[in-house]
Amino acid sequence: MLAVLHDSPLVPRPGALFPLEIRDSTDAWVLATAVNGQADVLVTGDADLLTVREHAPLAIMDPRAFWEPLRSSPGDS
Repeated sequence: MLAVLHDSPLVPRPGALFPLEIRDSTDAWVLATAVNGQADVLVTGDADLLTVREHAPLAIMDPRAFWEPLRSSPGDS
């Protein structure tokens, strides 16, 4: 997991929020940053972000949902 994160770019905070209503404005910035950075997936345990995942422009997954496919991927010992 660290190798995957190590090769990932850092994305500065975007200038505007993504137009999706999220209860917590702090979470809205997290989503906007992920969208701006063209993330493939946003992994979070935050209930507010998980609640809007069906309307988000990228996959939003809880840690277990993200981990399961990685755990069983080919080539693992």
